[in-house]
Amino acid sequence: MGAAYEGVRLPLSRASQSRRLLWRLGMGCLAASGFASVLAFLSAAQDPALRDMGLATPPPPPLPAWIEISHAAQVFGLEAPELAKETKSYEARRHRTGGGRQDVLTFGGVNGDAPRLRLTIYRVGEEATPDAAFFVDLARRAAEMGRAITRATQPTALPTRLGVFEAASLNLAQNDESDSACIGFRMINAAPKLRITGFACGGANPAAIVASKSELACLIDRIDLAAAYDSQLMAFFAARDLSDDTACAGPRPGASLARSTRLEAPYEAASPKGQRKTR
Repeated sequence: MGAAYEGVRLPLSRASQSRRLLWRLGMGCLAASGFASVLAFLSAAQDPALRDMGLATPPPPPLPAWIEISHAAQVFGLEAPELAKETKSYEARRHRTGGGRQDVLTFGGVNGDAPRLRLTIYRVGEEATPDAAFFVDLARRAAEMGRAITRATQPTALPTRLGVFEAASLNLAQNDESDSACIGFRMINAAPKLRITGFACGGANPAAIVASKSELACLIDRIDLAAAYDSQLMAFFAARDLSDDTACAGPRPGASLARSTRLEAPYEAASPKGQRKTR
């Protein structure tokens, strides 16, 4: 009897048939999905446009707006006997597209101390120069030194032979160090597109450089050209020698070096490319 049924397959129940059908459908869908993925990958590999959509590298960072000028020739100078013993540094940078130039003169500031005097003289080129409030402008300059303004008074007008500056008493701090008492100042002159910004700091002795804004005016009055430049800038400093509108009670500064007979040709053209003039 058992031998009679040997080799004979009994029909599956309906439940078993349903499970088998579902399993076959699932495996078919999985195979179709895998096949579609392979086709998409091969299409992307052959089409550069599709390939770059998922594999594009991030764009490079933008180039800095200002370029340091290596071994920059000194264009501006300051004769300050009270700073004769201080460490001095001079640096300059050029705007990448507009051609403007910033010259930075620093006196003191060794061992991490706040610079006793720092001047940024900005000859504007073709680059955009949005207007900024006094404290915004000085906060940016302080940040260039790695410092922050922690306290400030309202700015007041400070007449000098170079024009009327804004000046305010303020404190500069670096990290957790104690504040340095300073005077911050700036001038914006539409012609010849000249901006002067700076800090005069006394460190532990605020009276070491300037005991008053009048003495600061005397320092500013002595800013001068150290080399011949373009004609507009030379004319600006020539007019300085004739001006008596200053808060400085000291003697008039000497004649500008840039107008002496030793300098016959402009040092540099006032052009976006900053090319040297030839005769």
